[in-house]
Amino acid sequence: MGRPKKIIYLISHAGGGHRTAADAIETAIKEMRGEAAFNHKIVNIWSLGSGFHQFLGSKRTYAFLVKYIPFIYMLGFWFEHTSFCFNFTSSQIYKEIGKGMAELIKSEKPDLIVSVHPLGNHTLFKALTELKLINKIRTANVVIELITLHRAWTASREFDLITVPTKEAKEQFLKLGFPEEKIKLFGPLVRPQFLRDYGSREELRIKEGLDPDKFTILIMSGVEGFNNVFKLAKELDKINKDLQVVVLVSKNKKLIRRLEESRFKFKIKAIGFTSKVPQLMRASDILITKAGSVTISEALASSLPMIINSYIPGQESGNPAWIERNGFGKYVKNPRKIAETVNDWIESGKIKEYRENVKKFFNPKSTFEIVEEILKLIT
Repeated sequence: MGRPKKIIYLISHAGGGHRTAADAIETAIKEMRGEAAFNHKIVNIWSLGSGFHQFLGSKRTYAFLVKYIPFIYMLGFWFEHTSFCFNFTSSQIYKEIGKGMAELIKSEKPDLIVSVHPLGNHTLFKALTELKLINKIRTANVVIELITLHRAWTASREFDLITVPTKEAKEQFLKLGFPEEKIKLFGPLVRPQFLRDYGSREELRIKEGLDPDKFTILIMSGVEGFNNVFKLAKELDKINKDLQVVVLVSKNKKLIRRLEESRFKFKIKAIGFTSKVPQLMRASDILITKAGSVTISEALASSLPMIINSYIPGQESGNPAWIERNGFGKYVKNPRKIAETVNDWIESGKIKEYRENVKKFFNPKSTFEIVEEILKLIT
């Protein structure tokens, strides 16, 4: 037997969604073909360059930009859509990581390169061209943004395969003249953990120490936590409904203590980093979160209606309106109005309608269909 074929995944640690996408593909491949069927290597594209670009592409820098100066981040995102700015940025990225990309390809000798972050795509194909490996190493572009695509997602036509999560994303490629047979629409990519059967909602609540009969709200505050969580909890307390609230706050220990020490009429459970997000989504009646494409995709996989309370200007800009347009939930920013919306949903029964809309939209086989298409390139 020869060596297992090697797959390299190109990601960025900024934001977390790109690593999650690579993990989803790797996990699905291992479930379908076995742990040892392929060699997998996940590479942060910024690690191929200097310390300065590693800093620019770090989680900490990204979190600072989107939390404290989102307007600057938004300007950078949209300026990239002009030809001059995009070409300039692409050339600068190549100068920084081009040598590292070429060395990675030469040393690892991959059979397949899967990109789940667009900013390395230009550099990838320039390196492959210089190494005379175009069409010898297969390539796949796995788009994880739902609606608003950075120009870099659609700039490289050399990919053997492009997978997209929505018809709106596919249309953007078609308008640019990409051949339709190269673009595959299966639905959002999610980790296989979100596609498993964990039992009934009531059973899951009991396992997680929750009341099986209470209306359950899941609030996801992101890696840094968002400032309005405590204010939102206070507003939910005012609607006087028989509910319980689970808050995922990741690293924000101060917020956990503040929530746990406060007195609410309802039970509130604040959780730091956890691997039980799939179970908690399935145990909940609604999700309140920002408009990250990966989180939205996971909620869709969990048949979970959403209230979107914020979004990052740029790649998340189109998501709130898309959620509303498809009847998956609402975009409501103000904590008081969020609580009023929750109250209305409980009293009107709208949640059942939203849940049915989500179920009709989401393809539960999407991740495995994406992986099957990717593996066709090298098997």
